[in-house]
Amino acid sequence: RGAREPLGVWRARMLPRKDAFDFMSDGASMVVRSTLLQASFFIAVVIASRSFDASGLAAHHIICQLWLIASYVVDGLATCANVLGARLYRTDMREFKSLLYILLTLGVSAGVVFSAILVWGKTFIPTVFTTDAAARETLATSGVWTILVAAQPINAAVFVYDGFIYASHSFSYVRQVMIAGVGLVFLPTLYLANRPTATLRGIWTAKLALNAWRLVCLVARVHFWVLETPEYDDDDDDD
Repeated sequence: RGAREPLGVWRARMLPRKDAFDFMSDGASMVVRSTLLQASFFIAVVIASRSFDASGLAAHHIICQLWLIASYVVDGLATCANVLGARLYRTDMREFKSLLYILLTLGVSAGVVFSAILVWGKTFIPTVFTTDAAARETLATSGVWTILVAAQPINAAVFVYDGFIYASHSFSYVRQVMIAGVGLVFLPTLYLANRPTATLRGIWTAKLALNAWRLVCLVARVHFWVLETPEYDDDDDDD
């Protein structure tokens, strides 16, 4: 059969110490950001479980699932913004800006569609999750459904901007935004909106306030910093 050619060995170039440190720093920033985001959901469910009966807690989880379902759908646009935006960032800012407005339009439009579906299905959608009349009554009369409807376009815009923030490697900025948002917006709103007693609407008002804060900060970062970044030539960067 003849002798086989030996397989070539490819050795990866060692990552420079500064790049390795930057990589670990960015990873730590994302860990902090994700931990705080999950903590906001955890705190919300702790308050709900300590304050509501079984029907109220069921209503809380239904709102949580609807909140997350919409985010999973729009999150695909955030992934597109991350992957394509990273290729265009600082090399073709005109295309980067065009991609931003296209994905933002699609994302916000999807959020509006979700809001319309929630308005249309206010009486039907809860029956998909539960047959408990008390839980459905809580969703219909507590005012939390209005918060859920209002949140959809805001949430969608946040997810899209997140993708462009990651494309521009603004990981430490995301960390700082989340730290300030949880400490200065979410927790105070959670406290004030649930006095004298905790309500489903009060809990989700705090979640909406957190995402509204994130949206304002992400818009400021993208439009007043990322889009103002000068272009550079890849060939010059390789020299």
